Amino acid sequence: MSAPSHTHLSPCSADTQRKFRKLLEPHVSGYDYFVTDGVQNAFRDIKPQDVQIQTREMSEDPEKSKKAPTVQFWFSNPSLTPPSARQGDRDVPFLPKHARELGEMYDAPFSADFNYCVAGGKVNTIRRRLGKVPVMVGSKLCHTYRKTPQELIAMGEEDKEFGGCFIVSGIERCVRLLQVARRNSLQAIKRPTYKSRGSSYSEYGVAIRSANHAEDCSSISNTLHYLNSGGCTVRFSVRKQEFLVPAVVIIRALLPCTDMEVWERIVRGDDSNTFLTDRVGLLLHDAKQFGLHTVDECRAYIGARFRAVLGRSDFHTDVDVGKEVLDRFVMIHAKGYADKAECVFLALRKLYSFVQGECSADNADSMQNQELLLPGHLICAFVKEKVEEALAAIVQGVRKEIRQDYSKVIADYTSKKFWGRICDRYGGGSAGNIGKKVAHFLSTGNIISSSGPPPIQVPG
Repeated sequence: MSAPSHTHLSPCSADTQRKFRKLLEPHVSGYDYFVTDGVQNAFRDIKPQDVQIQTREMSEDPEKSKKAPTVQFWFSNPSLTPPSARQGDRDVPFLPKHARELGEMYDAPFSADFNYCVAGGKVNTIRRRLGKVPVMVGSKLCHTYRKTPQELIAMGEEDKEFGGCFIVSGIERCVRLLQVARRNSLQAIKRPTYKSRGSSYSEYGVAIRSANHAEDCSSISNTLHYLNSGGCTVRFSVRKQEFLVPAVVIIRALLPCTDMEVWERIVRGDDSNTFLTDRVGLLLHDAKQFGLHTVDECRAYIGARFRAVLGRSDFHTDVDVGKEVLDRFVMIHAKGYADKAECVFLALRKLYSFVQGECSADNADSMQNQELLLPGHLICAFVKEKVEEALAAIVQGVRKEIRQDYSKVIADYTSKKFWGRICDRYGGGSAGNIGKKVAHFLSTGNIISSSGPPPIQVPG
């Protein structure tokens, strides 16, 4: 049975069409942001990866390790083009109607530049396809974008088609709006499960969902935990692993400040508040055990402990790795270190006020402490994470190639052919793994995430 042609229908008025499209405007505009600005911001914010061309024996010898060449690589210049299909020797537009009739995914080719440079030398670029990303009907990538009712009918669509959905295996699927914690807002939380993190941990904490200042729709959660000893730790997650770092170490890694300056920034002239002054004194006293005094010492202390987690080679110093931790996981809504430190000071003041009873716990179920996550924004953060995973997989792939045949790698590691093959084999370039993972999310409704952004349920 053939599909209806819709050619004999009376098209609706432009005003009626505008009203229908207004219903799904948040969905469509969110996806349009991903297509135009979000994916560009995400790629710019991804840190380049690097790998040293050396064997295990060479890495154990400091002199040989220093001489080993280091290759740095990253993705840039992403592009999404409207859906098309091959017909003979040319490409023709692939319409939503075709996807429904053929039972296929309505998706667009996704490609980017793979760049690499050896020892900081010339940058070489290879264009690679990263698969196909599902397209939202009615968005800027869709062929029905801003079409009149008459044009929609000619394309085999309803005259009132307002989009907002994806076509997966010929079936229209929608991503519902998701409730998440309000971004960049400090919330006082009293939760008994906080005590399970250690014998000295209390049930008091201040949490914030920090949205990246790069405006790539990604976010992380920072939580300040109050300790029964009067101290405080900052918690954040790296690849689904929780880490707790003393708040004073974080502050001193952000700003060159003395004990007196930390005292004044937290107390703020409220010297009569003995509860506050006693806790700040204990906070500073506990920090003495680390023996850290300068900014670089604090950053090196953090970097040495996160080097293995982030997979950074000896090409980076501990200070560089520490700065990366501060940039990627601590108050990422603030760009400068001074602003990050001020956010930590503010969170500390709220935490001590909360423990003292001067403020009550925030209601996480209140609408003023929530916001909605749009489908396009979720896909943008998801794509960024998968690109980071692809770069990490390339690092592991190069190390595997070195273990198998070091002489072959050392002979070819400067050629484009070698890196094109590595990108396709381990980064999923030719297989289109990144696009397939987005399609899997829309097909099943389940998010397979290595970092868990943002804090929402995984299934459904």
